[in-house]
Amino acid sequence: MFRSEFKVFVVAMAVFMLLLLLSFLSAPTIGGMRLREVHILGDILPKEKKDTNIISRPQRSMQNSVAEAKAKADGRYQEYCPKGVTMITDYAEGKAGGMNHFYAMLDQVKQLDRPVRIAYYGDSFIEADILTVDLRELLQEKFGGCGIGWIDCEKGTNGSRPTVSLESKGFEGYLPNQAHFNQQAQGLNQKYYKAAQGATMHITASDFRKGASHWETVACFLAGEHPLTVEADINKRTTTQRQTSRGNGTVERLLFSSPNMKEMNLTFKGTSGNRLFGVALEGRQGVTVDNFGLRGNPGYTLSHVPISTLKAFAAVRPYDLFIIHYGLNVVSDDNPKAFYQKYICRMKETISHLRSAYPQASILVFSVSDRSQRTGNGVQTMKAIHELSASQECLASESKVSYFNLFEAMGGEGSMQTYVDNGWANKDYTHINYEGGKRIARKIVDALLAGKENYERKKAAGIVQ
Repeated sequence: MFRSEFKVFVVAMAVFMLLLLLSFLSAPTIGGMRLREVHILGDILPKEKKDTNIISRPQRSMQNSVAEAKAKADGRYQEYCPKGVTMITDYAEGKAGGMNHFYAMLDQVKQLDRPVRIAYYGDSFIEADILTVDLRELLQEKFGGCGIGWIDCEKGTNGSRPTVSLESKGFEGYLPNQAHFNQQAQGLNQKYYKAAQGATMHITASDFRKGASHWETVACFLAGEHPLTVEADINKRTTTQRQTSRGNGTVERLLFSSPNMKEMNLTFKGTSGNRLFGVALEGRQGVTVDNFGLRGNPGYTLSHVPISTLKAFAAVRPYDLFIIHYGLNVVSDDNPKAFYQKYICRMKETISHLRSAYPQASILVFSVSDRSQRTGNGVQTMKAIHELSASQECLASESKVSYFNLFEAMGGEGSMQTYVDNGWANKDYTHINYEGGKRIARKIVDALLAGKENYERKKAAGIVQ
C-alpha cells in the first residue's frame, strides 16, 4: 500500500516538475498553431503586466507646421477628416519628403508630359499585383492613365499576375537571395537580368481591370558598356519600331510610343555586356503605380541599391510618391524592444538613401498589416503587430516623412480573421487575395483623396504654395 502511494507521489511530482519547467518556456507551436502558455503557479503568483505596445508612438500634434497652426487658430483652415477614413499623418511639416509634392503633381496631372508615378515597395503581401492593381485602377479612374507600370524581364510573380501575360526567352535573372547576386549591378527593382543574343519578351494586355487592357508607351530600362538594339513589334506587327542604347555604362531608357497598344514583342540584339532591368507599360499622362513586391524582403535591402544607380533612374524615370510597405518578414512575438529599435535605424537608412536620389518625392511609410495566428485561445492578432506598427510610425516621424496605419485601416485587432472569414484573405491569416486587396486599395485611395483635399484647403489659406 505504501509503495503504491509512493509511486503516485513520484508521478505527481514528475508531472509538477515538468509543468513548472514548461512555465519558463515560450508557448510551443505545433502545426502552425501557437499553444496556450503553461503557468502552473499562475493562481498564486502576482499577475504579470504585459505591455503590448512597448514602443511609444510619436506625438501627432508635432506634425503641424507653425503656419498651419496659425491658420487653424484664426479660422482660415479647417482640417477635413471624413468619417471612417484612416488619415495619413504627415510628419514633414510641409517640407520635402511629405505628401505635398505628390498632391501638387496630381493637381498638374493634365499639364504634365508624363504620368504621375507611384513606386510601391513591399513584400509578398502585394505579390502578383494584389492590392496594387486596384490602387492603380482607382487612381486611373480619378486622374486618368492606363497600363500596369513596371514588369520584370522574366515571369517571376508575373506568372500568376492576372494583369499581364508575359512570355520571355533568353534571359538569366539575378535575385537578391541568390549566392551569385551582385549588389552593385541591381536596378531599382532590386534585380537585374542578362540576355542572350536575340532574347525576346512577348507581352499581352489583360482584361482583368480596365486600365490593364492597353497602354500608350513602353519604356525599356538597361545599362551597359556597349550599344544594344531593341526591336518592338506592336499589335501583331502592324507597327515596328527600333531603338539603340548609347552604351555609356549608366542606366538608359529606350522609349516606344503608339496609341492603344495591346500586344508587343521585344527583341534584344547586341546584348553582350549589358544588364537589363525591366520594362514599364503606361499612358502618356494620368497615374502609374509600379509594383516592386519582393517575397521575403524586410525592406532595408533597398538601401543596397547603389546610389549612382538610383540617381540615374531618377533622371529617366522620376517618381512622385514612394510607398514603403514592409513588416510581415520582421514581426515576431519573440522579438525584444531592441530588435524594433534596430529595425527603425536600418529603415531610416533606406529612406535617407531614397531621398538622396529623389529629394523632392513624397515618401509614405505604411504600417504592417494585421497578421493573426492560431493559439490555444483561438485565432488572435500577433501582439508584436502593435509594436511594429508603432515602430514604423516612429520611423516616419524621425525621418520627417508620412505614415499610414494600414493595420487600423483594415479594422485593427482581429481584422485579418474577418478578412479570412469573408473570403478576402488566405487561411494563413497573413496574406490577402484580390478581393481583400480591392477593399484595402479603396481605403488607401480614400486617405489619399482626403489628404489632397486638405492640401487644397491649405493652398487656399496660404499655408502652402
